[in-house]
Amino acid sequence: FAYNYNGFACERCLQTALPTATALQLDVVHDYPPKGYNCFSPVFCKHPAKKDKAAAAAMKAALTETSGGPVLTVWESLNTQWLLAELGVPDAPMWPYGTCELEYNRMYQVDLLWTGDEWAYSSYANLTEDMPCLEERLSATAASANLTWPQESYTL
Repeated sequence: FAYNYNGFACERCLQTALPTATALQLDVVHDYPPKGYNCFSPVFCKHPAKKDKAAAAAMKAALTETSGGPVLTVWESLNTQWLLAELGVPDAPMWPYGTCELEYNRMYQVDLLWTGDEWAYSSYANLTEDMPCLEERLSATAASANLTWPQESYTL
């Protein structure tokens, strides 16, 4: 699943999911949210939490179709909290705007269990918690090779 910006922005969620899906010969569901339901700001969006309800239902249906998954999802940052909530995550976290975690390094795992009637929330984990931010990782990698980051100039 990849969040559909419906022409409001580049399709970076689809662009992120496509290499993995291609390598695994999987289709990417790029139907959610439907046109008219995009939400990029709680200020400009009525009932933002309901915008990801259909996507969560489709993901649960995909679990049934795949005998329990896994289902890979690449989602828009603001909407991630609402999608996690629709999947049953209690106190789903907001995206950490204004911190280095904005560097596209969030990865969550949500486990759902089949109850006999439906897929129900079981557990949740932030797989990138305490992971250093991109700039910190680049600086540390450069330092281990006796280089500096960022490089001031390049010699060809």
